[in-house]
Amino acid sequence: MRPEVVAVIRAMAKVDPGEVTDDTKLVEELGYDSLRMIELMVALETRLGLKAIDLELAVTVSTVGDVARLAEDQVRGAAA
Repeated sequence: MRPEVVAVIRAMAKVDPGEVTDDTKLVEELGYDSLRMIELMVALETRLGLKAIDLELAVTVSTVGDVARLAEDQVRGAAA
């Protein structure tokens, strides 16, 4: 799942993402803003077949790794 999350993040970056790691910062390094973050969550829901991601959780993410963990948690929660 992590490669799919990274692919979506890279595709939506406002700047050339270069190498993307779990520590890559969405706002500072990839040019994400609040609207782009919401669009990212919707894109992940669609691409990964996730239920709606809680926006209160979504605003807590700041790195690629945070987004990947959020998506993985959503999958685990849906399976429970």
